[in-house]
Amino acid sequence: MSRSLSIIVANLLFYVVIIVWKVNGFNYTSAMIFILVGSSTFMSVTGTYITLTIVLYLAVAHHISYMTTVTLKHCWLLIALIWFLSTVSSVFVALFGATLFYPDSAPISCSFESCQRPLAISIVVTLSICYGTVIGLYIAMMTRLHRLVRKSSLVQARSNSNSMIAMRRLSLNMITFAVGSIPILVVCIVALANLRELSSLGEGCKSPCKAFLYSYLFIDVEMLASIAAIVWIIAMVVDPLINIIADKKLRGFFLKQFPILSFILRKTKEKSAEITVVADSEEEEEGYTKL
Repeated sequence: MSRSLSIIVANLLFYVVIIVWKVNGFNYTSAMIFILVGSSTFMSVTGTYITLTIVLYLAVAHHISYMTTVTLKHCWLLIALIWFLSTVSSVFVALFGATLFYPDSAPISCSFESCQRPLAISIVVTLSICYGTVIGLYIAMMTRLHRLVRKSSLVQARSNSNSMIAMRRLSLNMITFAVGSIPILVVCIVALANLRELSSLGEGCKSPCKAFLYSYLFIDVEMLASIAAIVWIIAMVVDPLINIIADKKLRGFFLKQFPILSFILRKTKEKSAEITVVADSEEEEEGYTKL
């Protein structure tokens, strides 16, 4: 639910970014909303994956503790806490992050040496720590779980349970998170390396001479933002598809809502079965011929 909510909010805010961008051009407001969209999605998904990894590990490795301590109320509280922390941190990152590129029009006074550079470094380091925490925690939990499966027959019996199936599905979701978040980190690192030049775009008033002089920077900024947005949108599309394919109940519900897909899948299975039967019969005929 938390991931679905983050995707819905991100899509709505993404349209807001496009509207503001087309109406007023790329300025402090549009830059702030763009950063808010990316950071809110990144932070909420980060918190969700950390929580899912821990909860699913408890469900398989410590089943009794999981049944007695994890309730629906606790899940709602965790979701609310994740969204509260991600919203607060995203607003902070958006307000100060847009200041890095538009210091003159920002409501907060921030000089380059004493404020912009340390702020940019802290934002990049924080995002990198969040990214590394999700991947590192997942690897540590899966390593620990595989050791328990080999040692304990009780845990091994639960390896085919719904919790373990959900853990395997989380593995695929984690791949989309890892791949989809890399462009965001790359954009942040590139922006940090060229912060002095990029911040000059927001200094002073706009003019044709300034646009011509810094045209290469405008192109670089739009290319970086476009690449990050494209990969990010692809990851948002792939993530629910993984959930539908991996979850049998969700897949059945989805096929009921779209009967044409069920018909196509059935025809595909029938054709693949026919091809297999024909191939087997040809192999048998070749065997008889050789005999």
